[in-house]
Amino acid sequence: MNSLKNVTLSIAKAGRNKVHRPIVKTLILSIFGGFFVGLSAALSTICGYNLVEGYSQFYQGMVFPIGIIIVYCGGGELITGNMLLLVAMFSNKISALEMLLSWLIVLVGNFIGCLLIAILIVYSHTPNMFNVNLAYLIIVKGNERCGINFGEAFIQAIFANFFNCLGIWLAMIGKEMRSVLLGLFIPNFAIMSLGLAHCVADMYYVLAGIFLSYEYGLDRTEMNWGKLFYKSIIPVFLGNLIGGGILVGVIFWYVFLDHEKNLDKNKIKTDKIFDSTKQRLENPQPDNINQNQNQDLSTLHFKNG
Repeated sequence: MNSLKNVTLSIAKAGRNKVHRPIVKTLILSIFGGFFVGLSAALSTICGYNLVEGYSQFYQGMVFPIGIIIVYCGGGELITGNMLLLVAMFSNKISALEMLLSWLIVLVGNFIGCLLIAILIVYSHTPNMFNVNLAYLIIVKGNERCGINFGEAFIQAIFANFFNCLGIWLAMIGKEMRSVLLGLFIPNFAIMSLGLAHCVADMYYVLAGIFLSYEYGLDRTEMNWGKLFYKSIIPVFLGNLIGGGILVGVIFWYVFLDHEKNLDKNKIKTDKIFDSTKQRLENPQPDNINQNQNQDLSTLHFKNG
């Protein structure tokens, strides 16, 4: 089993590698991530259909981690997990500008991935399932995500990404596949069962609801393109940043790596002093005092002579 310190170091190094990856490759992996999380969100909606409250949330929670596991094992990128780039930034492995640019690319890629899966789900007429009742359920889900106020979405998102980023730590602690699966499953089960705000999953819910309203002529009282951004993406992104990036990433960095940075600085200073002393010993400079004494003696001999 890996120690928490080693996991934190690995996350810092992984952040540096993510940032230095070519932009096109990062975008492709982000589309991949958005597509599979959207797919797992769609599957969780289907599996939770027509069940008693409580059981519905339970089965949605059981299914939703599938997409997260595929993305984690397949190398996809999600904006929720990329909040941990803060660990790399505080470890001085990347700059703030590099981190912000990476977040922008991943967020755009996730949006495109969710857009693709929403279009495929709606226009393949998958919502015709259960006598078109699935279509109504998707509309209800989208309205819920846009119907809450900014503060509620923000707080839910804090809890959601707190669980999600803890899941990354749990997955990396274990060295076997079953440990990885369990580490990713438990926190993401909690996210969906509690109905919390996950930035990427919420993109799918709202996008699918908007396209359904076009295709099926259903009412979307709370959903539109403007609300998708200012009532869903923006507050949920900020909440995910606090919950995953700061409450998990920055705190774990402070506990396990902050003193390492100070030790490195002290080591650099000690090495500089040692090198300077070694250089002086290997290349001794003329002694000014001896030079002055020799000058005085030569002057004395000259006068006596």
